Amino acid sequence: MVGLRQSTMSSASMGQAPAQAHLHFYSNHKQQCTALLPLAQPFINSLAQQAMKTQIHGGDVMQNLLRKAIEVKENWKISVDVICPYKILTFFFSNTGHMDNDCMTAEDSKLVEDYVDESPHHTLKEYLLRFKSVFSEHSTKLPLPTTCCWLPMDESNDEWYHMQYFILLDFGLAYDLSSDVFMDDVDQIGATFYGSVFNHLTSRSLWVSRDRKFVSLHPSGRNGLFAWGRGGGSSNLKAAKKNRRSKRIANQDKSVKRSKN
Repeated sequence: MVGLRQSTMSSASMGQAPAQAHLHFYSNHKQQCTALLPLAQPFINSLAQQAMKTQIHGGDVMQNLLRKAIEVKENWKISVDVICPYKILTFFFSNTGHMDNDCMTAEDSKLVEDYVDESPHHTLKEYLLRFKSVFSEHSTKLPLPTTCCWLPMDESNDEWYHMQYFILLDFGLAYDLSSDVFMDDVDQIGATFYGSVFNHLTSRSLWVSRDRKFVSLHPSGRNGLFAWGRGGGSSNLKAAKKNRRSKRIANQDKSVKRSKN
């Protein structure tokens, strides 16, 4: 079900020329076979739930601020599924440096800022002020979190050593996703980040032979990393708010009709 896919978002990457962009792995529903999707959906949903738990406990602040601001300002207890509904599922994946669109709307960003301004907690005000001062050049909208989890699909003790990194370009930092990291009783690695405020990428997979004599971008029979996760965005939340307003108006109309009768 997860196969060769392409996206205009990825025109090249580390070790891969732009002319070979068809080797990148992004969702393309026009070409993707979805015949097995009903059978795989419970598995996909379970992975998404795990990613959501990782996201909640991973130190993210913005999602919880938005939920609290909506609860206080709009009297609506909103779930994390509405804010971060998008499921991520891929394997043998790489891309180029980019920033995502995982952010709040301008309206919701203002809602959060007003909530923080009215809060008695000075630490919270200072946090948001510092956050905006660091990342304001990238976006005036507040970000929503993306969580990614990685799991190796190959045996770690074979003749090839797998090298790959999740790179935070603007910070000069990287998560090491290579074979040796998963050797010391580490089953999987997870990370929660704000992809709309800094450039990031997943490097091209590189396999090095254990004897250090050969290097390959894709040796026969090797699959690299399996990845899944969960991301946020404004579209789903905007639709949920619109639907809620429509129901509220419909209920008000019903009440007016009853009072007239």
